[in-house]
Amino acid sequence: MPVIFGASNATKDHARIVKKLDEYNAYAAANGKLQYKLQDTAHSLGVSEHKNMLNWSEYLNQDYKNTEVDYLHAGGSYPSEEIDRQAKGIFKYTNTCYIGVDGDKVYSGILGGHFIGNNKNAIQVKGLNFSEAHSEANQNINNLKYIYRIDNKEEKEKWEKTKDALNRVYPNSGVRGFNKVNEVSK
Repeated sequence: MPVIFGASNATKDHARIVKKLDEYNAYAAANGKLQYKLQDTAHSLGVSEHKNMLNWSEYLNQDYKNTEVDYLHAGGSYPSEEIDRQAKGIFKYTNTCYIGVDGDKVYSGILGGHFIGNNKNAIQVKGLNFSEAHSEANQNINNLKYIYRIDNKEEKEKWEKTKDALNRVYPNSGVRGFNKVNEVSK
């Protein structure tokens, strides 16, 4: 509710950056130059920032009709389907993918989804605690080598624990599969 609560500096900056990209894309289209797609990835409460930016943009009566957006949400605190629906009215094209694991209260919601989350399609996996469902299960198995040092005993144990959680959640070699709101909404 921007009219009542305003917006954070991060939300305002997010909207300004996207507006600058949209202005560049309008210039690029008019001059036969390469246009850029906004690829916006978020985890947890960062997904709510996408919603806040869209609300702020609507409040300012600002759109981005020269820009395509790809949203990628992992363990999101706001329903990705609602963000996708709102973004379709603001962006040229919208494509939203999201993922979450059962037991992640940020994704699925607290108090029946009335507080945060309320996303559908949680992956059902038994035996994961909240931290594993919210953090480890949202990592990219191919990036673990950049997060943990294998030559450090404690970090190697964390690496193996995270790798085990990913392999339990995503049986296809630990590689995540995302829900898609729409392939591409054009």
